[in-house]
Amino acid sequence: MKKNKDERTVQLNNKIQSEGFALMIGLLALSIFIKSYIWDMSPSEYTAELAVMAIAILYITIRSSTLGFNSFDYPMNTKKFIVPSTIAIGLLITIINGVRNFSLYGDKYTGITDVHFLAVLGFTFVSATIFIGVIIGALYSIGEFGQKRLG
Repeated sequence: MKKNKDERTVQLNNKIQSEGFALMIGLLALSIFIKSYIWDMSPSEYTAELAVMAIAILYITIRSSTLGFNSFDYPMNTKKFIVPSTIAIGLLITIINGVRNFSLYGDKYTGITDVHFLAVLGFTFVSATIFIGVIIGALYSIGEFGQKRLG
């Protein structure tokens, strides 16, 4: 005979697992940041963390979207923050990359207003913003596919 599970217990278990997943992703990101920027390790030193984090996030995102959970199904007032958020993330990536670039190669620049340094910042900002936009667009498309599949 199959035992019925209490819905509250199932929801609590799902919440605990969700928080555990978020904690794991956060710790992996922290480990990557420390190894990359503080300890100045090469990417081969933290490839395992990158792979685990990327696979886990990709799996959760695609699985949720194909099951019909659309993470972009928000009211219009929230959708208008997608473009500013994309630009803000691109700017954050540019700042982090700029600080690292100047700390490693600052002796090759004439200063913070050096044309080569500013070109690196400009290229980083444009490419990071486009990349984040493509990722958000792909997630939106996958979510729409899942919604159409349901109904």
